[in-house]
Amino acid sequence: MGFRAIESRQIDDDFHMFGSLNFPENHPARDGYDTFRTEEGFIPPAHTSTMQNRILVDGKEGLEAGEPIMGIS
Repeated sequence: MGFRAIESRQIDDDFHMFGSLNFPENHPARDGYDTFRTEEGFIPPAHTSTMQNRILVDGKEGLEAGEPIMGIS
């Protein structure tokens, strides 16, 4: 069907976990009680949306050329 299968990351950064998805700074999901972080600041994904920004950024050139973005993670 034309979809690209993109494997999700095991841990991710704050931008891809929250910032790129427009989670406000005071959102409860950012609270240390609800979200574990490594000492380096990485976060084990709590949802599958973390790959959306990467897929869209990666597909931007094709989209501007009239091609669809078709990815599944």
